[in-house]
Amino acid sequence: MEVHRFHVLVLMMLIHINSSQQSSVFPHHVTVIVGRTDNFTLISKVSINSDVEMHFEPQEFVAVLRPLKLDMVSGKGVLHLKGTRETNELLLQPSNCTSSSEDDCRAVQGDFYLRVTVLRSRLVASLVMIVGWSYFTAWSISFYPQIYLNYQRKSVVGLNFDFLLLNIIGFAAYSVYNLFVFFDSSVQVRFVSATLNITLVAHFLR
Repeated sequence: MEVHRFHVLVLMMLIHINSSQQSSVFPHHVTVIVGRTDNFTLISKVSINSDVEMHFEPQEFVAVLRPLKLDMVSGKGVLHLKGTRETNELLLQPSNCTSSSEDDCRAVQGDFYLRVTVLRSRLVASLVMIVGWSYFTAWSISFYPQIYLNYQRKSVVGLNFDFLLLNIIGFAAYSVYNLFVFFDSSVQVRFVSATLNITLVAHFLR
């Protein structure tokens, strides 16, 4: 089972190398607090020859206070968001786009995605992150002391190499999984699309 999972993760890596999904704006992930209004400067990653104004679909988790207007010279625009209900991951979807150039609208709107995390408390979210990475680190180094002791006594009596190999494969697969979920935006987008904004952390933050 561990070997099968590892092969699946390697296949995901190869697929990602060949077809990586990129957002048309940067950054592609923002965080807001419930009840607080935050302003985020978004930069278009595609060249535009006219001003672009984007409207967004209504959401129960976050309110878009005004349309996003991307300036044709700087490519920048300010997005005004107010958190209304906590959620771990939300895809902010544009409902329509207005511009003097239809090509600019298609270029920006076609590859546009913005992930929004709405938190009840930044402090609790930071504690969750610290505990999670502490657990990951502790689990990752847990079998190294035994390896060091075996090296010191120059003996592997009692060491099961099949068990050791399975642990190494499992650790490698687990590491790849964590890295992809945490750092790879395309994997995150696929996960959010599949789970339809299931709030993984929100229940803990209530």
